[in-house]
Amino acid sequence: MKLENLNNFNADKLQQVIEQRFGQKVELNQLDDSSLELFAVSVQESIKNFETAHSFNQNSYNAR
Repeated sequence: MKLENLNNFNADKLQQVIEQRFGQKVELNQLDDSSLELFAVSVQESIKNFETAHSFNQNSYNAR
């Protein structure tokens, strides 16, 4: 899943995806904007660190 795709989800669907994929329930409706922004930055950094640690090829793409 790309971070750009998160904009296409409503809060309920995004909560469900987070819980299924990461095993952690997050009540997005109860968080304020600053917390949500911090959450988004944290997720972006985690994905970037994961890709770097696992030597993902940043130049590759899915040819279709």
